[in-house]
Amino acid sequence: MALERKLPKWLDRTIASRILRAASKRPRDGLALSLCYQYGLRASELVRLNRDDVLFDARRLRVTASKGSRDAEMPLFGDIAKLVQEYLATRDDECA
Repeated sequence: MALERKLPKWLDRTIASRILRAASKRPRDGLALSLCYQYGLRASELVRLNRDDVLFDARRLRVTASKGSRDAEMPLFGDIAKLVQEYLATRDDECA
């Protein structure tokens, strides 16, 4: 007897846009949700990101220990680069 598997549920664009717009009121939250949504990051990958993983000059985003326990580099989308810069401008410390 085969086990019945449920298909994952997806957010439609309208709902995803509403969530991202609401989160954008706080730069950190907007950035975090945008990274997860656009790159498909898992929570564990998101919390491991630091400033050195955003390679502005090379327009790359480095994700360490990504899916399959491998490091990955992805293109840094222009809108994400802008959100990162906006978030970093709100920081007054030297966070990693």
